[in-house]
Amino acid sequence: MHVEEASARVDAFTDGWISVVGPGGAVEVGLPKGWSVNAAWSADIITGATPRVATDAVSSATRFSELRNGVSVGANLASSAEWSAHGSYSGSTESDFVSHTAGAGAKVDAFGRMSTFSLDYKARFETTGRVDDDAYAETAAAHILDLGWTWILDRNTKGTVLATGEWDACSEALGCVASPYRKVETMQGLALSERHPDERGRVAAAVRVSRALGSATAVHGGYRLYSDTWAVLGHTVDLSLIRSLFHEALVLRGNARLARQGAASFWAAGYGGDSEWRTGDRDLGALTAWQAGVAVEGARFGVGPFSRLSLSAHLDHLWLRHDDFLQDTSHDAWFFGGGLHAAF
Repeated sequence: MHVEEASARVDAFTDGWISVVGPGGAVEVGLPKGWSVNAAWSADIITGATPRVATDAVSSATRFSELRNGVSVGANLASSAEWSAHGSYSGSTESDFVSHTAGAGAKVDAFGRMSTFSLDYKARFETTGRVDDDAYAETAAAHILDLGWTWILDRNTKGTVLATGEWDACSEALGCVASPYRKVETMQGLALSERHPDERGRVAAAVRVSRALGSATAVHGGYRLYSDTWAVLGHTVDLSLIRSLFHEALVLRGNARLARQGAASFWAAGYGGDSEWRTGDRDLGALTAWQAGVAVEGARFGVGPFSRLSLSAHLDHLWLRHDDFLQDTSHDAWFFGGGLHAAF
């Protein structure tokens, strides 16, 4: 038994209202027969102030703080040179939310290792509460199935097709992804709780192509189509360029993404008091998001006990526009961070 990899990093996010700092670490330990186990921890330290609009209030207070802790453990079982299996568990806790996720999957190489097929299943169970009411509890369960196929087109080109299906079942009081704190102001001037459907089915399909441009440059592009039973339809395209310098001692990356989403069937800028469904979640409305970023990684090889030791940093900017939201129709956010990774 020996440590194969270890990493530590800190990431951050800010959009002018909310700031999040997220430290984390991970370790992977190798076992005989090519097996391995891994464990990770992460935290989100959240502070901020929400604008004084009824449809976007996190709580009755305009300023708030929160701490979220997450842990995960997993095992990878390499049963042969052609196929392997893995299992995992992850959990997340905060003052008014608990989540548990367990999963298992396998992948197999075929056609002389020119293709790889993967299958993954996860089950997630969540409980949402209120910080001001110990008796309040909303539950949700999700079942997620992922299918993947990666194939080598030629010596410089690789393609990947991914498909995902998810079914969510939630408590009937508020429904799926509704917030117990958020209120919806009706056209009659009433402030009512959100009410979403208590079931939601989701499907997504994606295709990606990676192409090497010489020995030190690669380009990646992809498209993703999303749809669900709430009539949300989404399209995402992304493109990234990677450049290695000094025999991979320095790696530079640039990326861009554009996403367009339609509104849920029950989304409206205003509701009557007798509306069956109502939401104050602006992310269920029509929106457009642009994201662009850069990343850099520097590595040293054969340093002391490390086969590879690297430092990385990234910076991303997100522009978000909500087409039908009455207040704050657009805003931007920054993501940044860095980390240390060691391979033994």
